[in-house]
Amino acid sequence: MDVSEGDGLTFQLTTQRLVLRQLTQADASDLARIGGDARVAAMFKSIQSPWPEVALREWIDLAQWTGRPGYRLGVCLADGALIGTVGFGGDPVEVGYFLDANQVGKGYATEATYAVLADAFARFGMEAVVAEHFDDNPNSGHVLRKLGFVEVGQGMSQSGARAAPALCHFFKLTREAFVEIGAGGA
Repeated sequence: MDVSEGDGLTFQLTTQRLVLRQLTQADASDLARIGGDARVAAMFKSIQSPWPEVALREWIDLAQWTGRPGYRLGVCLADGALIGTVGFGGDPVEVGYFLDANQVGKGYATEATYAVLADAFARFGMEAVVAEHFDDNPNSGHVLRKLGFVEVGQGMSQSGARAAPALCHFFKLTREAFVEIGAGGA
């Protein structure tokens, strides 16, 4: 994995198949198509379907790299095509990601999330991160388990694209468990 920090205001991670880069307002139409897809939006807490332009543009502004937890990166193929996002922030620190529904099942979510977590654990000295996935999104649970997350409970959660709260699985990943997974390769 390569890390690039240009002028301190730009940030990029490069993996074997992906480039994880800062989101810009120029990404709005792609993000509206990807994240606003009802199949994707229902799996993410802060997205509606369709995704209102004002909310989307604010989401992009809040996603910017600040040198501390609380940013999202665009997940791009080597040719530059934006296929989703990955990021983390909050208290406790929570990781989240979404991909174009046509890109699911290719290992991109695992690869992108692994890169972000590897950089974040090293850079910020975090001891743990949390994540969650809706019960009707078992693929996300598979990604989390592959990265070393352990399920710590279940409960109800809400998505801006769901009419009502839905069953959710809650996960935690410690630095120690991540290092063990990293040694074996995610």
